[in-house]
Amino acid sequence: MTETTASLLRRVLLLPSVLVVLGAGCYGCKKDEAPPPLPVATEAAPTPPPTVTLAPPPLPEDAGDEADAKKVVTGGGGSSLRACCAALRSNAASMPPPNNAYALAAAAYCDSAVASGQDRNAIVQGVRSALRGANMPGACR
Repeated sequence: MTETTASLLRRVLLLPSVLVVLGAGCYGCKKDEAPPPLPVATEAAPTPPPTVTLAPPPLPEDAGDEADAKKVVTGGGGSSLRACCAALRSNAASMPPPNNAYALAAAAYCDSAVASGQDRNAIVQGVRSALRGANMPGACR
C-alpha cells in the first residue's frame, strides 16, 4: 500500500467510530420539558389612583397690558446668546466628525431660537440636546 492509500484507509475507518461516539453522547440527552404553569393571581388587581385635574390660576386684570406681553415674549434669550451661536459655529471648524455636524446643527437651532425670542433656558437646553454630548462652548452656559 502507498502512503496516500493508508491515509485514506485510516480516515475511512476513523469516521464510523467518531460518529458512534457522537451519537452515544447525544443519546443520553433529555428532551426539553414543558415549563411549569404560571401562578394564577387570587387577589383582585389594585385600583389605580384617581386622576386630579388642576385648574390654571386666574389671570390678573391687567394681563392684557402690552408691556407685560413683551416681557413674556422676549424671555431674556437676546443678544447674550448670539455669542453662543457664534461660538458654536467657530468651534465646529475644529471639531472632528460627527461632532462638527452636531455643532453646526446646534448653531442653526440657536440662531432661529434667538430670532424667535425663546426663553434663555429653553435655548440652552435645545442647544445641549442638539450637540449630542459634544462640548458646549462657555458662552452658552
